[in-house]
Amino acid sequence: MVCTEYEAFFEKLIFQVKESKDVTLAPVFLHPHVSTLRKLCKDKTIIVVPSSEKKLKSRGFDALALFYQALGNPLLYPFEKDDVKQSQRNATMRSRIKNHIRLVHPELIEGKDIVLLDDVCTTGYRLKPVSI
Repeated sequence: MVCTEYEAFFEKLIFQVKESKDVTLAPVFLHPHVSTLRKLCKDKTIIVVPSSEKKLKSRGFDALALFYQALGNPLLYPFEKDDVKQSQRNATMRSRIKNHIRLVHPELIEGKDIVLLDDVCTTGYRLKPVSI
């Protein structure tokens, strides 16, 4: 896992990209990690944690696609997400995010070695590998 410690400065910058539509800032976050991530993602199926349809429409762009375009891999979206805002939820409610994300295109990932990408891990819970 490649992470940068989540602090107020990065929170502000991510918000600037996602909510203020400052799309030119998006490549900055991944820049120091591009080489490492390209190696980790080589020959793997790249999937992203989705934004809700409502959020995508209101923004007018896919922030994660902008954050990760430097990898050069196609990004797949086998999941869909309800319109829930994790940052406005407490830890208990965040732990229940699985109730708001559904696998709607399992054929995109069946039997494949995948890398799951997101911009922020807000739950503090560890992801568990699952075979499909």
